[in-house]
Amino acid sequence: MANLEFSNFKIRSIATSVPKDIRTTDSLAYIYGAELIEKIKKNVGVKQGHLADSNTTASDLCEHAANTIISNINIDRNSIDVLLFVSQTPDYVAPSTACVLQHRLSLSNDCLSYDINLACSAFVYGLSAVLSYLQQPNINRVLLLCGDTVSKHCSPSDRQLALLSYDAGSAILIDKDTSTQKQALFTLKTIGSGYRNLIVPYGGYRHRSGNENRYEREPGIVRNDYDGYMNGPEVFKFSISEVPKMIKEFKSFYNI
Repeated sequence: MANLEFSNFKIRSIATSVPKDIRTTDSLAYIYGAELIEKIKKNVGVKQGHLADSNTTASDLCEHAANTIISNINIDRNSIDVLLFVSQTPDYVAPSTACVLQHRLSLSNDCLSYDINLACSAFVYGLSAVLSYLQQPNINRVLLLCGDTVSKHCSPSDRQLALLSYDAGSAILIDKDTSTQKQALFTLKTIGSGYRNLIVPYGGYRHRSGNENRYEREPGIVRNDYDGYMNGPEVFKFSISEVPKMIKEFKSFYNI
């Protein structure tokens, strides 16, 4: 378990960017039925979401959010020392999307840039990473980009994922500030044994080629090999067992 403490920072600005197209949860009633739709809206709270078109990627959304910050607070692009892009939907297998964004955002060639491949924990891990750089004497400004277009590898006929999978990008600019007394506290862990419970099984280098045709894998779930798969009961079990346990460990370690 990694317990991390950071200080000497200030969040200068946060911006988000979403695609124009909106899909309401009610619009999927013809697939899932009105009863399930109402249950999802009541228990999960998702009433609508934004969907990227075929030409829009997570990097496009994050770039828009980053440019919004840079323009609104009028900062020098050359003052950004670190750029991290946290996503599971990069532009390419290679190169790193962060390197592409460093170019597209016209940042200095001295800017440290790389990708982090994470989803649910993306912001927490990304924030801990950029704050660690701000503890260094020569790093004064960092830009954290978090975004995904997960709808692109989600079958609209997969009731476990379609109602939760939408697209967005965000940008967070953080400066070094030695005058503040604020601290950021983290407890980070990894339980990789459950990786098969939430996975896009094909398209990587373990399984390059799969079946592109969508068919019913189990009642109510239609997908192909390139679509995301979620074992709903196991993910739920994880969320109600491991997550509360970790929160208790966090509070105990920091005496909260």
